[in-house]
Amino acid sequence: MTTSRPEEDIAKHLRLLDPDYVDIKQDLVTHDVKRYINSILDSEDAFDRWNDEIKANIKNKLLENAGGMFVLF
Repeated sequence: MTTSRPEEDIAKHLRLLDPDYVDIKQDLVTHDVKRYINSILDSEDAFDRWNDEIKANIKNKLLENAGGMFVLF
């Protein structure tokens, strides 16, 4: 499995490597990133001290800058 930004020059080379190429749309990835952020902000005790407005600002800023990219460590 290989993932990348949706740049045409990269995509062209990846399609040559795998006939089962799947294009993952940014809005679908953004939805998953949003769900992940929500789960972390709601489940981690370290974020309990922050009110909903601060959490919303954090989530919005992360989503703005993610650009449909997600890295899981």
